[in-house]
Amino acid sequence: ELANKAEKGETSKGLIFKKQKAGDVEGYFVSGMGECTDTVVIIPNEYEGLKVIGIAANAFKKSDVAITQVYIPDSITSLKHHAFAGCASLEYVKIPDTVTDMGSNTFEGCESLKQVYIGKGITEIPQNAFNGCKSLEAALLADTNVTKVGNSAFYGCTSLTGLTVPDSVTSMGGYAFQNCTYLKNVTF
Repeated sequence: ELANKAEKGETSKGLIFKKQKAGDVEGYFVSGMGECTDTVVIIPNEYEGLKVIGIAANAFKKSDVAITQVYIPDSITSLKHHAFAGCASLEYVKIPDTVTDMGSNTFEGCESLKQVYIGKGITEIPQNAFNGCKSLEAALLADTNVTKVGNSAFYGCTSLTGLTVPDSVTSMGGYAFQNCTYLKNVTF
């Protein structure tokens, strides 16, 4: 539904954008909420004629707006550190397959985050990526290309009950599932 709205141009207005490069590609990164008051944030594919290619460090960190959902378009390749940290009302996130770079602490402290879909472009769940996401029930890793799970990646995810770790994972950081008090089943 959000993808359909984005295609029709029904994207969030008032977001702050900054021109940057991701690798060799120049485009825009979302760098803050600005004047936007949407609780469902729909990031556009383009801004001022260039693709929106990333979400900057701290872009939505502890936003004053109670963001519940974020639509991340396929143009995005990079989520920088702390991009959504402290968004306490955020409930669901789908990281598209185009995202290949995910910074540390990306969703740290997103206490209401219940489900996250991790796209096939992600090869590393960085340290503290979901630390303190106490409502996280499902982290869909089974069909991913993740090779490394960083230190404390899912630390304190007290609602996580089961997880399938794909064959591609060759490295698991310390305390990756520390204080996941309801974790009953991990399939390797």
